[in-house]
Amino acid sequence: MSNDEHITKDNVERFINTQMGVKVTVTKAYKIGKRSQLSHIKARVQNFQEKIKIMTNKKKLAGTKIYIDNDDTVKEMEIQNIIKETAKQERSLSKTTKISYQKLYINGEQFIWNPRKNKLEKKETASVFCISTH
Repeated sequence: MSNDEHITKDNVERFINTQMGVKVTVTKAYKIGKRSQLSHIKARVQNFQEKIKIMTNKKKLAGTKIYIDNDDTVKEMEIQNIIKETAKQERSLSKTTKISYQKLYINGEQFIWNPRKNKLEKKETASVFCISTH
């Protein structure tokens, strides 16, 4: 293990513990990409339960410029980036947004990614009623 990897691993572990309140053991962490302004770090934790704790508590980072995402495929990352950009545009129009996996909520309305049309579409809610006879 290189010294840089060790520093990154320790930094990720410390960050998750202090900023998210989650105690985890990071088994591997390293920087990815060559972007000058954005820093991306890929990390592996000891087990799946630790990953679930992190993913459940990532909402504690709201309001910061730090995001934690699943290790998605390139296509899934592209979709999430489109959704994030759409949310940013909607927030600039004073709308409230919430991002979920391949979903976006705008002012409480749900939009879901349609892979066939390659775009977000408003989820139509069906009105259900019951007719009974006596």
